[in-house]
Amino acid sequence: MKVLKILGIVFGILLLLTGGGLLAGSVLASKGEGVFDHELAKSGYTGPVEGTVKSVEQTSPVIVTVTYTDKQGRTQTGQGAASGAAPPKVGDKVSTYYSTSDPSQILVVNVPGLANLSGVAATLRISGIICLIAGGVLLLAGIVTFVAIGVAGASVIERYLAVPALALMVLAAVAIGGWTMLLPGWLRTGWMVAAVLIVVGGVAYTTTHINLSRFDNELRFRGQAHDDLTAVLHDPKVQAGLRCGPLTGPNHKIVPDSRWIANLGDGQVGARAESYRDDREVPLQTKGVAIVVTSRFAIFKHAWTDVADDPRIQVPPPGFKRVKTSRFYSAYVRC
Repeated sequence: MKVLKILGIVFGILLLLTGGGLLAGSVLASKGEGVFDHELAKSGYTGPVEGTVKSVEQTSPVIVTVTYTDKQGRTQTGQGAASGAAPPKVGDKVSTYYSTSDPSQILVVNVPGLANLSGVAATLRISGIICLIAGGVLLLAGIVTFVAIGVAGASVIERYLAVPALALMVLAAVAIGGWTMLLPGWLRTGWMVAAVLIVVGGVAYTTTHINLSRFDNELRFRGQAHDDLTAVLHDPKVQAGLRCGPLTGPNHKIVPDSRWIANLGDGQVGARAESYRDDREVPLQTKGVAIVVTSRFAIFKHAWTDVADDPRIQVPPPGFKRVKTSRFYSAYVRC
């Protein structure tokens, strides 16, 4: 479920970005066609209309003879140069522009696989809409799944959103630097000014709100906590207790590190919180080693990390005696 919600959000964002890019391309293609048609109109040409190639002269430029139906519905035959990636062949359907004063004078635009720029724009537009729909569905599914997990009472951890946040950085980059893709004009200038203001505002907010001491405290605690847990688990009395039964911590927080340090297998390390959940039938530990977190800072990092945590997870099971204490942990043993 965790993988599905993350992938849904990430791929949803990427598809939305792709769809936006394709729609932007369709707008540019449509605008390019309009400019192209306008320039030809100034030279006395109109179109485009679909024509059929009747003959091809392999000269430079390539000269083709085309029959076409003009905008008045009359069948015409014209001759003129063909432009495009490759010369057309006899029988090909081509995009044709003709002179309004002399319909026998034509210009052929040969774009393989597409009739003209309007075809390019239409293809990009359809593809963009499909990507936007698919991306919207995936993004919505990911968000709904994330919310549903929280409503159901399962863990909702901020780091699950780290990967989607990285994907959102692509959209943020476009929002900040997208003006570079525009032609000079008021829209490009306004976008550029807004981007500069956003960047300056973001830098100012970050520099006035960042707390580097928090990073230092978090990193220092992680290193010290690992050293303390190592010292506790390697104590001879604790090692003797591990031969009597499993190792437990208040919750899942110290389980991975404990297994690594003590070289314990699956099922040999657990969380006492499982014994205090109403929906679980896990008996409370009777033998082995119970780790209790002692420091105030450590308690809210490795014990009471959620308002739903039962306070009793910080109490050693009945009959257990303390054998080892460090800055952050105490070990209780019963054999």
